[in-house]
Amino acid sequence: MPPWTILSLLDWTTNHFKKNGIESARLDAELLLAHVLECDRMKLYLQFERVLTEDELAVFKKLIQRRLQGEPIAYLTGEKEFWSMLFQVGPGVLIPRPETEVLVEKVIGAIHESPLRNVGTGRDLSLRVLDIGTGSGILAITLAKEFPQAQIEAWDISEEALIYARKNAERHGVGERIKFLKKDIRGLGNAPQPPLKLRGGEGELFPGSFDLIISNPPYIASSKINSLPKEISVFEPKQALDGGEDGLDFYRLLSQCAGNFLNSGGILAVEIGEDQGETVPKIFSDAGLAEIQVTKDYAGLPRVVITKKT
Repeated sequence: MPPWTILSLLDWTTNHFKKNGIESARLDAELLLAHVLECDRMKLYLQFERVLTEDELAVFKKLIQRRLQGEPIAYLTGEKEFWSMLFQVGPGVLIPRPETEVLVEKVIGAIHESPLRNVGTGRDLSLRVLDIGTGSGILAITLAKEFPQAQIEAWDISEEALIYARKNAERHGVGERIKFLKKDIRGLGNAPQPPLKLRGGEGELFPGSFDLIISNPPYIASSKINSLPKEISVFEPKQALDGGEDGLDFYRLLSQCAGNFLNSGGILAVEIGEDQGETVPKIFSDAGLAEIQVTKDYAGLPRVVITKKT
């Protein structure tokens, strides 16, 4: 049998993935091989006649087997790109999606358009931001990069997710500017929250209230999770997907958080499911929030809701 070159291995793997129903067969093959060889995809084709070593082939074969079992590419390579940055991910944390970039785009626009109470303009705005359900930290970290003067707090119920988030914040040079806390908004209830304390020890919040609450919450109805593709339903954490019986539990809680934590004129921005373009705005409207806007994603589906506290 002739030796396995990069090109021959890519061709074989692509065909094998296609036969097993993997839609992004060529891309997956390239990503996995680039990961094994510790190079980018472009470099694969600049050295396509290179012969792989036995050790490289053994590692690649194991990754192929795991991919055929449905394990997501991002878990196999250990990272996922978002907002032109690479984020470390793995089992126990939701994989960033391209459509979530729409949430970031709209939030940045809303911040620049809003007369927020803090002094400063553009990137110098001294925002107080709360990211609820931070996961791998993509939203908190992206906003920290976009607004260098922002004070950011990021909550998640999962300590495993927070470990990834902290590592990603350090990787992108904003670890000192984001306060990561293990916190479950389901425990907040309807009661008004106590005054926020000065930033200090573990569990304390920033002074005053927040200018922005941002969240990509669980929004899949419980009964629909098992019908999702295997790489989502089996491998990604259910607590990051399950939005309750109707998929709307966390939007009700977020509307309470907006009432408790946002200052007057503050912004609440969330990602939604494609079938929630009417239900989520109604929840926010019933909670007294105003100026509700729904934005579609790149596929033309409702994806982002932005509203304000009056």
